[in-house]
Amino acid sequence: RESSRSTFWPGLDLEVVLSSMPAMQAAVAGLAVAGNHSRGGIINVRASPCLPSKLNPRVEVPPLRPCFGANTLQRLCEGRHEGSRSGIQQPAPVLRPYAGRKAAKVAKTKNREDAKRSKLYGKFGKLIINAVRKGGADPTTNALLDKLLKDAKASNVPRDLIERNLKRGSDKNQADFQELTYEAYGFGGAGIIIETNTDNPNRTNSDVRDIVRKAGGKMADQGSVAFNFARKGVFRVPASGVASEDELMEAAIMAGADDVKGPEPLGDGADDETEPAYIILTAAEEWSIVRDGLEEAGVDLDLSASGLEMTPLALVEVSDEDAEANTILLERLMENEDVDAAVINTA
Repeated sequence: RESSRSTFWPGLDLEVVLSSMPAMQAAVAGLAVAGNHSRGGIINVRASPCLPSKLNPRVEVPPLRPCFGANTLQRLCEGRHEGSRSGIQQPAPVLRPYAGRKAAKVAKTKNREDAKRSKLYGKFGKLIINAVRKGGADPTTNALLDKLLKDAKASNVPRDLIERNLKRGSDKNQADFQELTYEAYGFGGAGIIIETNTDNPNRTNSDVRDIVRKAGGKMADQGSVAFNFARKGVFRVPASGVASEDELMEAAIMAGADDVKGPEPLGDGADDETEPAYIILTAAEEWSIVRDGLEEAGVDLDLSASGLEMTPLALVEVSDEDAEANTILLERLMENEDVDAAVINTA
């Protein structure tokens, strides 16, 4: 950990606090960018790997040895670094400008998609384990397992993950997974349904309550929020794959669906670049039948974002500040490995 305060450029004071290798790289790159784009004032550089993305444009720096002092940092930022204390020559940072804001959006969208895919795989894994423990690992004699394997294949769940969970389900030391539902209040009077599937109910109960409390929400009594929701079958169809909205509506009706909405963003905000999608709703018990009908009609379903979901019967209007706080609460809930879904009834 090194700290220094000095003037690298006329009229520009910088305080540098480094505590890790990523922070060293970020600070070196960030200081160089600041030197090119600032005209005065004080800049505090803290240990943060995301520093360059905050100082547009984004920059890349080569690996640096974690043994530089303040003087070496200054030489680096001035492009005249001669070498490390060990005598190994180190190149000065190479600044490559990128469209920082757009790159950040793309990264955010990719991270969200990866998290959604991981959550889907985990959900199928737990369901497969339970099905094997209840009816055996042979899908020809286990109807529930056979259906799950077909749904997993349709949702592009990797084969090796399916095989791994089939073996886990056959392990006598593997505990059963239990589906538990919690209810909570968010900000602005919003109601939240939290669906979990866990092999350790005590851990999950503690984790969920702790997350809600720390995020500023409040746990609700059983039934006080659930009456505002209903479980329905939900399909999402990327808008880019829909040539005609009327044709989509006709295909949905012929397949037995109840309603078609959208297109609506799949993401969580106006700045999100995730493609909008139409939403097709059906009765929960008709989900598989409607899915087959839609696929036969050639509808391009996003099965990784489809399934049985708790959907709000009426939406609540909240302020922008409350909406942001609710988004943070939902994100923290979904980060927990036992939580399969967290649904809120806000507009």
